[in-house]
Amino acid sequence: MKGWKRGLGLLSALGLMVGCGGGAEPEGTPSLRSAKAAAVTEACKPRTAYSEQRIEVTYDTYVTQDAPTTSHGTSTLLVTDGSPRQETYLDFRFGTRPGWIQARLELFATDGSTNGPLLYRTLSGWNDSLTWNTRPGPVAAPVGNVGAVASGTRIAYDLTNIVTDDGIHSFVLIPEGGDGLDFVSREDPRQDLRPTLVLTYAETVCTYQGTGGELVEGLLKGGAGDETPQAMASDSSGAQVVAGVYTGAGSLGGSTFPTPGGLMLGRFGADGSHQWSRAFPQANANLTVTSVTLTPLGNVLVVGGYAGTPDFGTGPLPDHPYGTFIAKFSPSGNITWAKGFTARVVKGGDVELLPIRANAVATDANGSLIVTGYFFGYANLGGGDLYAGIGSTAYGDADAGMFIAKYSWEGHHLWSRAYPGGMGGTLGTALATDSAGNILLGAQVSRTATDFILGATGRETPVVAKFTPEGTLLWSRALNGAMGSVAGVAAVPGDAVAFSGYFKKTFTFAGQTVASSQAEEWDGGNTDVMLGVLEASGADRWARRYGDDGNDGVTTMKVDAQGNFRLAGGHGLPVDLGGGLIGPVYERESQTFVASYGADGAHRWSRNVGPNLSQPLLGITPDGSTFLGGTLDGVTGVGQTQYGPSNGTDLLLLKLTP
Repeated sequence: MKGWKRGLGLLSALGLMVGCGGGAEPEGTPSLRSAKAAAVTEACKPRTAYSEQRIEVTYDTYVTQDAPTTSHGTSTLLVTDGSPRQETYLDFRFGTRPGWIQARLELFATDGSTNGPLLYRTLSGWNDSLTWNTRPGPVAAPVGNVGAVASGTRIAYDLTNIVTDDGIHSFVLIPEGGDGLDFVSREDPRQDLRPTLVLTYAETVCTYQGTGGELVEGLLKGGAGDETPQAMASDSSGAQVVAGVYTGAGSLGGSTFPTPGGLMLGRFGADGSHQWSRAFPQANANLTVTSVTLTPLGNVLVVGGYAGTPDFGTGPLPDHPYGTFIAKFSPSGNITWAKGFTARVVKGGDVELLPIRANAVATDANGSLIVTGYFFGYANLGGGDLYAGIGSTAYGDADAGMFIAKYSWEGHHLWSRAYPGGMGGTLGTALATDSAGNILLGAQVSRTATDFILGATGRETPVVAKFTPEGTLLWSRALNGAMGSVAGVAAVPGDAVAFSGYFKKTFTFAGQTVASSQAEEWDGGNTDVMLGVLEASGADRWARRYGDDGNDGVTTMKVDAQGNFRLAGGHGLPVDLGGGLIGPVYERESQTFVASYGADGAHRWSRNVGPNLSQPLLGITPDGSTFLGGTLDGVTGVGQTQYGPSNGTDLLLLKLTP
């Protein structure tokens, strides 16, 4: 769907920020040199965060004794051999921050050897025109040896004792025997395989601020396959229902799921114990889950996207490369009904299939299914064609429109509405209902050339709106001046409307200017966290900004019975969420936060979890405890406690005190 991504705007950027994993931390204790620790105390639950800086070789070549005046600086290979005699030269020139604790040279071998070359230091001052006759010789004793090298593998020489400062570092690889070896050079188009000097840093960072949110326990759920939890909902007992996808022989703690993969559901008690799990394997479809909620009777409502013809047990859904589904499962996880929807446009008599995606689901006292999302072109959600607007069908420059629809507990269409895409896209992103069954919508909205959609006067504007149970708009509140999106909405005591998300630039709320940390940048800079409350009438109550210069944003929000908030999302640089900085400066793998705020927005506690925990999920128990879930794809730190998946990716479920 390359040509149809415009109109997703900041949503795509934040999704990349929080959805990407990273490598596990280096094993063991780095030798010889210790990192300079940050000024932290035990109260902020410090952990050691590792990061790597990869420096590509400046010059590389090989020289041949049989061709003493020939240079090989443009070759895509680096050759080392004893017969004919061939030697490889590498030169790194760099300036960078000091304090690394490990250094290693990485090379990728395309043709292996039973005995790899010795690595020596050599003099600098040469470039790619080097020949056998002009080459400098090795200096002193060898600094590295790797033994046998298999073809198609990456090897590493430990240079921690050798590369102790920046500047110029030159090396030569000398063969030990007649079995030659070929490495990828910097002329090869595969950048990730080129010769690289890797510097590893360690920093001691704060991971916690405030009072509360202490780790009770961490639970890993997974099997031999990969489990990717993508949504979570809580019931009145504090049980958590997780929905997502799996591949291979997955598991959530019960029976092993059948291959090849598909939809998974699991229910866990308030103590984290496994109660049941279900799998719906798919032979002809790929799935993603975007949202889940529970009806008052405990039925499970799930929405998401698909490609192909998924079948949850009630028959295949319409064949489509970018379709969306809504489904209802019983309180024990068995399928009740499912529906699939597609989008398209007719051009010149040809039907072109376009994307449609459900982003959020909510329910009411009657067990209705309410859904919102985005689509391009035309879509029929059960009540006739909806139109995403004229800008939604321009391939390569299209703007998504928004839909919102309601279905009865039996799955019958009750009503559906569409809002055009405008200049930048209009997308439904969050849903909830209040005590009267009114529908609360969070969205990212862009105006059209002739209309302020839901009050938005610009593009990619965060909007909160309220509809009657029959779908009539009661009011909308556009945060004009800001760019961003609403990631969570909820009814709080008195049927006031809470919202959270991310934004950049400025907006006015309750007579006050709310500005992002980089609002003065020409494009608004990076995003910050926002949290606010509107009265039941739509009038402003209060709004807060949290964050720093990195990209920070909420992806999910929960509210407890007292009106206290839990937010989870992603952050880049160290972030202050109201209680002080948490998180690493240099560790670039995915960073997740979870934070708690009082009913007035006052900071209670905040935690950094990372790296390698993505797609954060939230749940709340009746006693105010918090469940933080997510997809674990490597070693992650929760304070000084570390967790790692058993294989591939697993569900990590953390229980935190109020």
